[in-house]
Amino acid sequence: MKEYITIKDLAGKLGLSIGTVSKAFNPNYSDISVSTRNRILKTARELGYVPNPFARKLLKKQTLNIGIIVPEFLHSYFSEVIFSAQEAFLQQGYQTLIMSSNEDSDLEMENIKTLMNHMVDGLIISVTKTSKNHEFLNNIIQSGLPVVQFNRVSDLVDAPKVIFNDYKWAVFATEHLIEQGCRNLVHLGLSKHIPLGKQRILGFRKAMDKHQLPYSEDQIVEAGITIADGEAAMTRLLDRGIIPDGIMAAGDPLAIGAMKILKRHDIHIPSQVKVIGFTESALAKVVEPELSSISQPTSKIGKLISQILLDQIAGKPMEKSVHLIDGKLNIRESSTGLPIQ
Repeated sequence: MKEYITIKDLAGKLGLSIGTVSKAFNPNYSDISVSTRNRILKTARELGYVPNPFARKLLKKQTLNIGIIVPEFLHSYFSEVIFSAQEAFLQQGYQTLIMSSNEDSDLEMENIKTLMNHMVDGLIISVTKTSKNHEFLNNIIQSGLPVVQFNRVSDLVDAPKVIFNDYKWAVFATEHLIEQGCRNLVHLGLSKHIPLGKQRILGFRKAMDKHQLPYSEDQIVEAGITIADGEAAMTRLLDRGIIPDGIMAAGDPLAIGAMKILKRHDIHIPSQVKVIGFTESALAKVVEPELSSISQPTSKIGKLISQILLDQIAGKPMEKSVHLIDGKLNIRESSTGLPIQ
């Protein structure tokens, strides 16, 4: 017996046409009797024949693969969004190929090329903070490949965008601290190369202006994205003799890193310094005190980016190019001192 059994071998064994045998593996065909279908499937199991899904995909001129590229997996945000999107794609018969660019623009380019070589039917991407690949992305979009951007987006890429209302919720987060009595606030920010980082800075400034609180550029600290970045930024502030009474961090890891350093210097949270994070992570409820944070509806975002991409693949017209998502302010002990009810 041949090591690999083809549909032609199976048809020859049964004395049936290749077309009839092929129909037995597709439940959408009803013009084949139940007895014939069962006979074909029984013989296929005996011979060890497995239908070739890739061949079926090529017949449809689709691979039924979707590419997803994210800049990092340090935050639960990306894994939560991807999980939701993956579920939606699986329900429509699509598989996902997931890659991380590790905040490297060159690796991002290699990831895009790899997915193109795998003939994906569409691409979802959250770009790196230093991405230089907008021209290449626009070229593949013009060639007909559907693309959707989310979270970290480039205005230079002509593709639908799903973004969080960072400005609005940065205002709310900062105002929450002000309402708790904070007057000497600092913002631990993301890289200024990231558009959403800029929006969170603008939101911080807006809240300070709205409440007529004086501030200087020294109160906006470009920190990074990790817990270690938050530790380093807080250490620099303390070394300069700056002890704020409120910290609005552009990410939970930054907030948690700052809290570690404050505790190490016996500075009490929240009686001396109140802290709030952003893009709530699983760690928000693990740290002590529990961290107040702005949460994003990751499940909703995942479903939305998948639906927008599927609509593009189906050739449906796009009603709008930018989808703005709202979130929720989750108040916990780090910013109020009140026990969680």
